[in-house]
Amino acid sequence: MGLPCAVVLTIPFLRASDLPGLTLGAVGGVESAIVTATRALHAEMTVAALARAQGLPVIAMGHLTCAGGLESAGAERRILIGGEHAVPPDVYPAGLCYVALGHLHRPQSLDGGRVRYAGSPFPLSASEIGYDHGVTLIDLGPEGMSHRHLPLPRPVPMLRLPKLGAMTPGELDSALTALALDPTLPRDLQPFVYASVQAQQAVPVVLA
Repeated sequence: MGLPCAVVLTIPFLRASDLPGLTLGAVGGVESAIVTATRALHAEMTVAALARAQGLPVIAMGHLTCAGGLESAGAERRILIGGEHAVPPDVYPAGLCYVALGHLHRPQSLDGGRVRYAGSPFPLSASEIGYDHGVTLIDLGPEGMSHRHLPLPRPVPMLRLPKLGAMTPGELDSALTALALDPTLPRDLQPFVYASVQAQQAVPVVLA
């Protein structure tokens, strides 16, 4: 076992009841009461983590939506903290050398790269097929901390029909045929196909 090289501050998903001193509906400040309380809580946790770290780098981990982060259409539900959808990335104090966030599926960096979503390791919806999915590797060294994105190869192709918009039911059969998929492929090697089909008439409903 080697010596510790960093301290990790793990922060769970925050609810309004987790924010000390929060007064919902408070007005008069330059930011909302939720953001103010979230900022104060992160500052308090960071002070405690830095004291425990005794000079080691402190990495924070959280699960929320930061303002400026790009969402995936139809794949992510909005996380609300007391009715607030997103908080600014600067709620994480400068004493944290890196902030690893979860929830948004697209790999992306905020606050100059100090705050980062590694993203999901594979597409979770058709809107994410074009993402550069992977993992983020953090490097610690004498010069400080840096991060690298490591793409993950997909075990099977992921296709969308059509590439944009939707097709009619009549077009779907010919589009599938045009893919010329190999019927002898084992099931675990067959591609995923997302098809967006536009209904041409209302679906009948039979009431018992």
